[in-house]
Amino acid sequence: DMAERWCVPVRESGVLHGYLWVLDPHRKVSENDVAEALPVAGLAARTMARLQPDADERDRRRAVLLSRLQAGSNPDAARALVDLEDLSTDAVVVVNQPRVTGGWALSDGMTAHVDPRPGGAHTSGPPVPLEQLGVAVWRALVTRRAVRAGARLARPTWDALGSWHLVVTASPDLSPGLIHPGADLLRSQRRDDLLLTARCVLDNAGDVTLSADELHIHRSTLYYRLDRIEALTGVNLRLAAGRDDLHLALHLAAYRDA
Repeated sequence: DMAERWCVPVRESGVLHGYLWVLDPHRKVSENDVAEALPVAGLAARTMARLQPDADERDRRRAVLLSRLQAGSNPDAARALVDLEDLSTDAVVVVNQPRVTGGWALSDGMTAHVDPRPGGAHTSGPPVPLEQLGVAVWRALVTRRAVRAGARLARPTWDALGSWHLVVTASPDLSPGLIHPGADLLRSQRRDDLLLTARCVLDNAGDVTLSADELHIHRSTLYYRLDRIEALTGVNLRLAAGRDDLHLALHLAAYRDA
């Protein structure tokens, strides 16, 4: 026969975490005896609330831990997040911007994705250890900034930046004019048509026909602008001499402006 039993709800702050069962096979437990189990149920509730938070509390804790990890490498926060989300101790993470469904929301319109499928194209590039979430966030942010600056990438990801890696990691003390003074001269013009033309032609490796099409101008207009650019900067955009330095300087200027 089934033994007689008493059931005591295990609650904390109105949240039901389970039940404490008192078995009474000899039917000797009274209601007064069961009352002594209430403090035990309260302790169990507090313990379970700490170890198994409800959805709202779990979201709050996750947000706090993600914020700490975004601020920099934090092994303690990483371990706490692993425990909270029942993750593997070697979990890895990527960051996407703009946000992608299925991830944890971060600031600046980003999402973090733990243990992503291999081969995916993520803004922050290849996965990094969970402890280095801040690194992935930084990579995602600078990649999107490079795209806004006009970077022509095979895909908008950190590992596709190519020479833009030199731009996004450049020291703040390095100004575009130090790379090539022509960048400052082009940026100082009252109109930006020469600046836009220089960037377009350099991005197209000096291809005049393609650049004229992209700029929606006649080739004769483009040749006129090229002559003015050479007069200002000393660089013939269709020849190699000085072209790479000016190109890099214009990229850095666009990145800083973005």
